[in-house]
Amino acid sequence: MIRNQDIVKEVLRNIWFLDDKKIKKGLEEQLESKRPLHDVFVKLGYISKRKVGKTLIPQIGIPPLPLSPKEIDKRNLNLLPSKIALLHRIVPLRREGDMLILGTDYPLNLLAERNLGTIVGLPVGLELIRTQDLEETLEHLYVSKAASAHGLGNTPEGIKEAEAKGDAPIIKLVNMIIGEAVRRRASDIHLEPLENKFRVRYRIDGVLHEVSGPPKNLEGSVISRLKIMAGMDIAEKRLPQDGRINIRLDRRELDLRVSSLPGIHGESLVMRILDKSSFLVGLEDLGFLPGQRKAIEKLITMPNGMLLLTGPAGSGKTTTLYAILKRINQKERKVITIEDPVEYQLEGINQVQVEPRIGLTFAGGLKIGRAHV
Repeated sequence: MIRNQDIVKEVLRNIWFLDDKKIKKGLEEQLESKRPLHDVFVKLGYISKRKVGKTLIPQIGIPPLPLSPKEIDKRNLNLLPSKIALLHRIVPLRREGDMLILGTDYPLNLLAERNLGTIVGLPVGLELIRTQDLEETLEHLYVSKAASAHGLGNTPEGIKEAEAKGDAPIIKLVNMIIGEAVRRRASDIHLEPLENKFRVRYRIDGVLHEVSGPPKNLEGSVISRLKIMAGMDIAEKRLPQDGRINIRLDRRELDLRVSSLPGIHGESLVMRILDKSSFLVGLEDLGFLPGQRKAIEKLITMPNGMLLLTGPAGSGKTTTLYAILKRINQKERKVITIEDPVEYQLEGINQVQVEPRIGLTFAGGLKIGRAHV
């Protein structure tokens, strides 16, 4: 169990390289806004959202523990409001005397220990648990429970099958939506709450196609499930957010870029599907006519100049660019990319992630990159 809150400041100083002035400002902002600490530092532009949590657990040396939802003592659920549990990514694990032990996958939740104690009315302790276990437990205890309260009488056939198997219906439904999009070779999934329906559309070859969507009463549960998977703030419904989901489907590694947009009828989500295996193809596999491919190969070998690659969503711009990078990536040549975001990591290439909040823009990256070529 973790009890020493001083480790939080050590993390901020030694892993994220923040000085005392920034730490003080962040802690003051966190106290005023009541938001998770990592969200505060991201909002202030002191750290990158993509770096949050990735370096913490291995560097602080506290291994996360495995957890099954079946191990949760449900008698403690009424001590922790669902909104707080989902916002701070915590679950009540057990009681030890008069102390409530909470599980989290994020070490900086330690800073909220005193506030959480005030909320539950008991002294609290925190344990690190695995991210996958935490998400399954949050789903089991809160999201699916909310879906069950709405009733599932009008659910699609896939949901009925999930109920028969005893699986969490919302998890099954979300997997079905993503899986069907992949099978149809869609580039994007659009989930759109309308006044009287919950619309699902797939973008295929640049054109949106509406498909059969879940009933309107499951809209909130589906959106919440996807926001949890993407590491987004489930309690924030007034501002746009972005996140990322990495999943394995049919032996394929998929990366989904997720963005939310508040609307008058609820939050809409767009998921951009990135199949990592598609980035491994070469120019010869993209279907260019011989003359077109010859022209491209001539252009990418020129010592200077600019090559513009344009087209609608899903037309293959990213796949083509990575195929070009593979072709020009040689040991005697230094290649630098400036991307937003870095879709796929290529060995031997210096890839830079744009971070406008800390001043790292495309223009700035190009200027500095010239000195490194």
